[in-house]
Amino acid sequence: MKKPKYDLVIKSGRVIDPAFGFGKEADVFVKEGRIAKIARESKVTLKEISSLPEENIIDASGKIVCPGLIDMHVHFREPGFEGKETIITG
Repeated sequence: MKKPKYDLVIKSGRVIDPAFGFGKEADVFVKEGRIAKIARESKVTLKEISSLPEENIIDASGKIVCPGLIDMHVHFREPGFEGKETIITG
């Protein structure tokens, strides 16, 4: 059996990438844990995914695909002085 060109395909999702101002339906192809290709026309070819196991093809129709999000919520206080903290001193 031929080894698949990609490890994972996320197809037909709305791909959001604020860094590039991109927000359209597309397919994301992953190889070795990294994005290898984004097909903006959202036309996954049978040839590209035919050797992939079914569980490695994700149908993201009607869903959003975006880079990882970071929770930037933090607390700047020393242990024991939480009551003295204000917006200005934080």
